[in-house]
Amino acid sequence: MMKVHRIATPLVLVAALALAPGATAHPGPATHVDSLSATVSGSFLNVSGTATFVDVPFTAADDPSGDATPAGIGADITKATISRAPNGSTLVFRLDVADMPALGSTGIRYGWGLSVNGNDTGLYLGASRIGSCGTNGCFTLSRSSGSTTSVVANLTGSITATSVTWNVPMATLGVTRGSTVGAGAALTGSITGGEGLGHCCFIIDGFTAGDYRVPGAIVELGLAPAGAQPSTANFLEVATVDAATGAFSGSLPKPQSGSWQVVAKACYVATVCGYGSLTL
Repeated sequence: MMKVHRIATPLVLVAALALAPGATAHPGPATHVDSLSATVSGSFLNVSGTATFVDVPFTAADDPSGDATPAGIGADITKATISRAPNGSTLVFRLDVADMPALGSTGIRYGWGLSVNGNDTGLYLGASRIGSCGTNGCFTLSRSSGSTTSVVANLTGSITATSVTWNVPMATLGVTRGSTVGAGAALTGSITGGEGLGHCCFIIDGFTAGDYRVPGAIVELGLAPAGAQPSTANFLEVATVDAATGAFSGSLPKPQSGSWQVVAKACYVATVCGYGSLTL
């Protein structure tokens, strides 16, 4: 349950919202508004508060298990996801693999072709434990142009018993909040690497990734009639947000008459938002 405090003076009205002790307003790890306050001064409402932002990994592709031949060599990809930690400057690309053998050289390379904002310039992620890469693996962002391949950046990452992961700085990809990362034409999936397999460089288990929009901390401010669902508010202002602390602030026009509530809508991933409201 929410607790609302209102203090009125001849010139200024202050309203504050906070979670009541022991209340559970937002079950589960979801983005939500923690506190909200509004000060009425003149013809404006000065609104401020705090929010908690939580990332929800984007499933770029689902792939059936058991469709990789030969089996048991770490080629059976089952899912591809992309995520960004709140306030982070790194995108995490992950492939779930169903049949990874004991850690060691497997003769498999992993590739993920990328486009940025609809432009395919031959970028792709690569990972393997082949040869000198050893059990820790090598992780790169490379560019393919015709018969030429060049390494754009060496990355950190991991190859475990269940997954392959790349940590890609957003600056390296040239993306910011709102940018789109999609599929590229470069080889994407588990790719034969030649070691002990007698052949090289064709896809064993591929996938086509959907478009991922790089998320960011956003808070919208709006007004709704008292008693209305917060999601029905007329959102008029995008607040200034400090993603490191969750603090936000902005202003709204003061309603001229009637009973109204101020609503804050906090989003990190566009489809997962939390609301906070207070009645003036």
